[in-house]
Amino acid sequence: QGEEPIRIVAMINRHLNLLLKTAVLEGQGLPAAELSRRLGVSPYFLRSYRSQAGRANSRELWEGLEALSEADLNLKSHSRRHSGLIMDLCLSRVQIGDHQPN
Repeated sequence: QGEEPIRIVAMINRHLNLLLKTAVLEGQGLPAAELSRRLGVSPYFLRSYRSQAGRANSRELWEGLEALSEADLNLKSHSRRHSGLIMDLCLSRVQIGDHQPN
């Protein structure tokens, strides 16, 4: 069935936190090498993080983190048979960036 829902929530949470940190550090005008070092990511992936952080706004990221926190609590306090519904509800709330077709 793929990854466990709690693990998925943790991975998305980490990613959204990295996007928030990227946005904050970008505002400081740091060189790419320093930005990569502070984020703890390979310079190879930095362009992708910068691009994603540029498309998101902090409100969306914070709302996404709130939804993930609620999902984590619900996954840990409800039976596994509800995990699909909990994940669907969570992911429907995690909307980052412009979702309009180009």
